[in-house]
Amino acid sequence: MSGIRLMMFYSLKTFIMEKLNYSTKQLEQINHLHLHAVGKLYLKYAGVSSKITAVKNGIVSLNVLVNGQWEKSVDITAKQFINDWQKSPVLQGFFGWPERITAWDVTVYAELNYST
Repeated sequence: MSGIRLMMFYSLKTFIMEKLNYSTKQLEQINHLHLHAVGKLYLKYAGVSSKITAVKNGIVSLNVLVNGQWEKSVDITAKQFINDWQKSPVLQGFFGWPERITAWDVTVYAELNYST
């Protein structure tokens, strides 16, 4: 019985070691590719931007900055940007993108303009 548990633990450890990790240089490259393919349209027409800040152990950290004119909810916004990043044709095959991604950690920031 303990032999089976040890084998399962080994398989789990092997799987974790194979998860996706990006260096700072790779993050710069992927953000640049996405900005010029998709991101510039959001920025130009909606004033919204997104940027991947980390990819560690298969988890992608994505920051989205929306302005006061953006009317979609946080949940819909997060799903929309995850979909855009995952399915971006310019990123397919980029160092294991997207098949080795296991989760997304999305933070949506709202730019607030106060007038008195």
